[in-house]
Amino acid sequence: NRYKLIDQPLGKGANGIVSLAYDTTEKLLVAIKQINKTLTKDIQSMMREILIISKCHHENIISFKDYHEDAEFIYIIQELASGGELFRHIVKRKYYTEYHAKVFTRQLLSAVNYLHSNNVIHLDIKPENILLKQIPEDYDKNDYFKPIIKLSDFGLSQIFNPEIQLKQSGGTPGYAAPEVLRRQALDFKADIYSIGVVTHTLLTGQLPFNGYNPKEIVGNQLKNNWQFKMEISTEAQHFIKQCLEYDPCKRPSIQQLLRFDWLQMKGTKLIRELHLGREQLKRYLCIQKLRMGMQYVLLLLNESE
Repeated sequence: NRYKLIDQPLGKGANGIVSLAYDTTEKLLVAIKQINKTLTKDIQSMMREILIISKCHHENIISFKDYHEDAEFIYIIQELASGGELFRHIVKRKYYTEYHAKVFTRQLLSAVNYLHSNNVIHLDIKPENILLKQIPEDYDKNDYFKPIIKLSDFGLSQIFNPEIQLKQSGGTPGYAAPEVLRRQALDFKADIYSIGVVTHTLLTGQLPFNGYNPKEIVGNQLKNNWQFKMEISTEAQHFIKQCLEYDPCKRPSIQQLLRFDWLQMKGTKLIRELHLGREQLKRYLCIQKLRMGMQYVLLLLNESE
């Protein structure tokens, strides 16, 4: 009775939906992730997600509030990131530069650094899982407004133990590291690869890997077949190239990434408008919206059977 659902879906997935709700005790809006038990093959993974997020306390990680379950659903109550998805914010800005992309990337690195320091590998870092805490109505009047990002969705996350070989099936084509796609042994470097893809997409509005469908994208990932299609700074290119090293042993650690020149440099050198990248992002979001709609239809069909 503490949480009153509001008929406003915030997101949809293969196993359930995220809905808006009101916490009558704390007098604030929250997000409730409703997971359908009949559609979830691995309840143990779901409980691991709850364990991980309940112990995470970081400004750039979505905070856990409560957990409930009944015969049909598991309910995870979380902080509401009212600003929505990061990429949707970007396409609405009148002015978007490498400076802004760098601000977002720094926050993402801070969140992942916290996770890795606590032996957690996220394994699903992608644009849809990067939310914004809140956005004021007049944010576009301030070119240097810095939204706070929130890394979310720990459904694939794992606790790393160096004495146990870790393998992970799943992951998102285009963002998951090659060792994840090949179901090989993995470690923290899998997240570094995903950070590289997200940063590339932040700067160019498109994935590094061409492909008309997930199979083609994965094929190009496994061939390490990609190149920069837009002009961005040399420092940004170096950052992304290091993250996307095919061999995980050659990728930098999160601590090393934080010291890269691209993140340290200041001044006007990195201030360049990314109009083309923003237009590419609009197309990217249209495609993702279509895919999410298809997933939701499949969810409704499965529930009706």
